[in-house]
Amino acid sequence: MERPGERLALIERLDRDGRVRQAAVVHAWPATVGRGFDNDLVLDDPHLAPSHLRIEPDEDGTLRLHVHENAHNAARLGRQRVGPGQSAPVPREAWSVGPVTLRVRWAGEPLAAER
Repeated sequence: MERPGERLALIERLDRDGRVRQAAVVHAWPATVGRGFDNDLVLDDPHLAPSHLRIEPDEDGTLRLHVHENAHNAARLGRQRVGPGQSAPVPREAWSVGPVTLRVRWAGEPLAAER
């Protein structure tokens, strides 16, 4: 069931072909990702901690990804490794946590033309 309110973004789980397999609507920041049922995006993957990461804007409004200090696996933002207890700006392209590929799609972001 979706919460009422403005949609700020989507957090999408992508398959290896780049297709969206799962998505969570973000109505408020912070948004959380992990195996635990209390996360905004719940992922059933043994490489993720129950509470693996948090996404929220910083003081400047830049969206940042924070890997929980108790997580064992880092996030990969391209070639950048974001380990437990660390944070980094969320990229516009897809990124990964273990074998899981994720992407944040902002409200108002232009979409590719239909095929």
